[in-house]
Amino acid sequence: MSTNVRPAITERVMLNGKFLIGGTEGTGRIIFKNLSGENFQPGRPAFFQTHGQYLAQMQHELGCEFAEGDVITLHIAGQDQQETTLTAEQISGINSGAQAVCGGAQ
Repeated sequence: MSTNVRPAITERVMLNGKFLIGGTEGTGRIIFKNLSGENFQPGRPAFFQTHGQYLAQMQHELGCEFAEGDVITLHIAGQDQQETTLTAEQISGINSGAQAVCGGAQ
């Protein structure tokens, strides 16, 4: 008999203090760095989309809306939390990038 035990969620990404998404070792950290824009900085490996397009896609996937001033927090079991606040510039990229993610004008 096979036992399919799911790994425990050790990393949680919160949006304004509410649970957004969780993951196992490393996955929450990657999502946090993507949402904060850190993984979209010059010198990082090239992405197939802009930070604004990523935020637009994640809004759709997670059923949430990002706004200027939103606080995104990474909680890792047994470690200090990391926090970032979305800026107006980051949020403006959602609207300019949404069309490319959603496949064209509605």
